[in-house]
Amino acid sequence: MFAREHAARPRIVANGHPPGPYAYPASAARSVALSAQLIASLTIFALAAFLGFELISRVPTLLHTPLMSGTNAISGIIVVGAILVLGSSDVLLEQVLAFVALVFATVNVVGGFLVTDRMLEMFKQQRRPPGG
Repeated sequence: MFAREHAARPRIVANGHPPGPYAYPASAARSVALSAQLIASLTIFALAAFLGFELISRVPTLLHTPLMSGTNAISGIIVVGAILVLGSSDVLLEQVLAFVALVFATVNVVGGFLVTDRMLEMFKQQRRPPGG
């Protein structure tokens, strides 16, 4: 009788699931999908970095200031988006990434304003003392 009971039970593999199409937990399928999505995202990021470097390196010197103004505007939008994500996210990874984006975008905006202010100071005419 022991042999019959033993043969009727499904064999359990190391992860606690019977062999076959359901041998792996659903989290393994999510992990594979997450890693494929991560690879696709990193590929897009790398291509965007190379494209951005090529485009920026070919911009004439006269257009650097307007390009910097556009970058500051985009960084301002990133600040708003990061604040929204920080306020609505319950996932720790999203909160950490949003905080990092908030810090970097804020540094970019503040640095852009300081550089722009310094450049505008160069164009102001110095006042001469009266009578001299």
